[in-house]
Amino acid sequence: MPHQSRSTAQRTLTAVDFEVYLLMTMLCRAAAKSAALTRLGLTLDDGRRISDAVRVHLDGSPSRFAAVAELLGLAPTAYLLHTESLRLWPDFRLLLAAGRHGTLAYATFTRAAGVSTQLPPPSALRPWSTTRDELAAAYGPLRTTDHCPPHEAYTFQHAAGTCTATFSWGLLMELDASGAES
Repeated sequence: MPHQSRSTAQRTLTAVDFEVYLLMTMLCRAAAKSAALTRLGLTLDDGRRISDAVRVHLDGSPSRFAAVAELLGLAPTAYLLHTESLRLWPDFRLLLAAGRHGTLAYATFTRAAGVSTQLPPPSALRPWSTTRDELAAAYGPLRTTDHCPPHEAYTFQHAAGTCTATFSWGLLMELDASGAES
């Protein structure tokens, strides 16, 4: 069922809206964002509008962690939350951790239980196909080259050269394996 494209001022924000917010903050190509939004019955303009509404909601909340938990339909009774399912990324879950005074200290994608983590060669990895932790386990160690949460970039050695991987929220956005063999 497509997500309804209507003014966020006229409705309550939802878990899908939070997924749209995550998507719109990612360092991935507009074509990938557009394709994901189309699966929800949305346009890039809808995505921008929804993302802005979620950002305003989170920025106006005394506890960002509680606000995210509420959007996801989870009770913020613990300091660590794991989503059950994600419409845009069904093979992954989102792990959230609370910081002091209700801040959102940590938010990262993890692989859903029962989903294979067998990774292909780096040159065959595609956006949204693996997490930072999975890449590190398969091809590490990773060397940090940029860290500005929720975005990170790492290099690692594979075969004949150096690969560079970019992540948003711990999920692979881009991998340049041009310096490495498959």
